[in-house]
Amino acid sequence: MTAKVKRASIKGVAIRSAVADLRRLIDADAVPASVAFDLLTDFERLLLKRGVDDEAWYPMGCYDRINRVLLEHDGGGAPDYFQKRGRAVAERVIAAGAFKQVDFVRRIEPGAAVEQVVLNLRVAGTLWMGMFNTGTWRVLSSADFAAIAGEAGDSIGVEITDAEDFSDMAVQAVLGFIKRLAEETAGSEVEVGVQRPAAGTLRFRFRWLEPAPG
Repeated sequence: MTAKVKRASIKGVAIRSAVADLRRLIDADAVPASVAFDLLTDFERLLLKRGVDDEAWYPMGCYDRINRVLLEHDGGGAPDYFQKRGRAVAERVIAAGAFKQVDFVRRIEPGAAVEQVVLNLRVAGTLWMGMFNTGTWRVLSSADFAAIAGEAGDSIGVEITDAEDFSDMAVQAVLGFIKRLAEETAGSEVEVGVQRPAAGTLRFRFRWLEPAPG
């Protein structure tokens, strides 16, 4: 018997803003409907007409095709477009109070910023599991980086495995998302780099542009 392959999917709540933004652009004639529809499947055209169900699952391909149209007609092909969209998602998550427990830790231990970032990223990992049915999220300590890549230092980061289905657009959105969360917690600007050491592995590494907090 052949094992059934799980289709990589994204939750409606995570694709809703992309669908709404494209619908808005079409309604404002900023994107010709004929052009957008030529690039989308019948199913995606239906999403634009009816909207999405926040609790339903949608193929990752839908996310990518809608975002390609947005990149060309809303982002002007800018390389940082999807990072900005990822940051916007993080802003909404922060505003919704998903990281209140992190704020509590910050009040108790105001100098432990690195530990707070780690906690924040772990909370983000639980959100991740609710938005994607593929990819396994793990927070990496400096010791983990030393063991994985033989790199010493104070870096922390995130590793996502089973990530073969994540396009470059999705990777950049994730980068913007976790960068904004790290900055919110640490209270300083953070540089985040991403590597793909294997097709199914994404590794995000944090470097503070000011002296490392904590």
